Amino acid sequence: AIKDINVETTFIDFVLNSNHCREYIHIEQKDHNTYTPILTAARYGNLRILKHLIDKYNPNIQAQTIHGYNLFHCAILSKDKCTIELLDTIKLLGVDINVFGAENNTFNKNQTPLTLAICYRSSFEIIKHLVELGADIITTNDREYNPNGDKYSNYRSQSHLFKAIELNDDDDNYQIFNYLIEACPKSYTIPFKSILIRQFSD
Repeated sequence: AIKDINVETTFIDFVLNSNHCREYIHIEQKDHNTYTPILTAARYGNLRILKHLIDKYNPNIQAQTIHGYNLFHCAILSKDKCTIELLDTIKLLGVDINVFGAENNTFNKNQTPLTLAICYRSSFEIIKHLVELGADIITTNDREYNPNGDKYSNYRSQSHLFKAIELNDDDDNYQIFNYLIEACPKSYTIPFKSILIRQFSD
């Protein structure tokens, strides 16, 4: 029901509060994909229901799926239903915008919400807003880029952002590429530019 953008909150309340359903359905109940009700609401861009569930049932806002997806990841997965308002709502809840997905996620291993947004070709506005909300551009698997280390091993092997951009090296992604370069911390700018510009010019 939560997947339906038009579902009535009264129906959601009836199901969650019904004596017949309470043993099997509750606010932390996970479906076969390990999504709780609030994760499902975010996954389908249902902001109205997400707010209702949070206001009335006090769910665990840090919940994650078996693949490590939190509310930010799920909002990105809603694709064109992901809005600035949805992201702002999740941010105000105190959800970690830089959490990594799980190691066991075959297709999106260790991805942060920003990396996932790039891989799923989210709009420039959504990606820009993620950065404005605090998404870390220079993020690696458990450690930051070492400016004194080998830049290719750091970026090509470890940087999830670089891997995501590598998957989307087309003209439509160029605006995002330029924005990320400009938003990149100054201490990382030179190696980041040199490697990514080379990638786009190949």
